[in-house]
Amino acid sequence: MKKIFTAIVVGILTFNSITHADSALEETQTLLKENQKKLEEAEAQQLAIQLFAIMANDKTLDTVYEQPNQLTVALSGSKEEFPTESLRAIQDAIAGQVKQSFISNYAKIYTVDELKGLVEFYESPLGKSLLEKEPELVQKTMMDLQKHIVAIMPQLKKQLQQNQK
Repeated sequence: MKKIFTAIVVGILTFNSITHADSALEETQTLLKENQKKLEEAEAQQLAIQLFAIMANDKTLDTVYEQPNQLTVALSGSKEEFPTESLRAIQDAIAGQVKQSFISNYAKIYTVDELKGLVEFYESPLGKSLLEKEPELVQKTMMDLQKHIVAIMPQLKKQLQQNQK
């Protein structure tokens, strides 16, 4: 009888130990997954910062400083100039927000592997060439578009006049 009782007690203790071990294992796996996710998010953020810098987006943001009159008109609705220090503060706030938005959205939209691939590409000779020539491409495309708009403007005006009648 003692042997049976001992066997039952050992069985219960063993079962409790196994159950507790399973529970601890599940908790550990959950924590591991959470930490892996945090690490991936941190890595994505770092890669997004790197990608932003490589793509020379800071230079793009500098155009905010090069076009103060457009910003003044957009904000105030008039052609009056803001005081220089006020305009600079507005530009700094906008540029900082745009930069942070780019970085945050890169990290949200692209996977870590995609960000690594983009960084690798833009650091390659072909990627550097693309970044170097892209402003020229955009400028020429805009000039072509402007010529096209000028060419079709008489036709557009005629259509607008007919629609207004």
